[in-house]
Amino acid sequence: VVSRVLYDAGVALSNAPNLAPLAAGTRLHLNGIDRDRLGITDGAQVRVSSARTSIMLAAERDDRVPRGSAWVAFNQPDAAIAELIDLSSPVTDVRVETL
Repeated sequence: VVSRVLYDAGVALSNAPNLAPLAAGTRLHLNGIDRDRLGITDGAQVRVSSARTSIMLAAERDDRVPRGSAWVAFNQPDAAIAELIDLSSPVTDVRVETL
């Protein structure tokens, strides 16, 4: 699941030096059960892969995320999440791998 957050790498925030640090950066949010099953600790780097590409992200436990899903904030300054998404498909499956 990808969605926007209040502070991202949009033009208004990026061009305001005092506000730009409010864009927290990209972390892969996983349900705690999924995270534990994969043997991932908070802050650990994981590889997130789709049919299009792979990127490295830090993982974080988030029990608001349903089991079997992952959540990532879109348009953050440190990761190009859009590269993972296949716009021609209603769902983009991803694989999460520990390093």
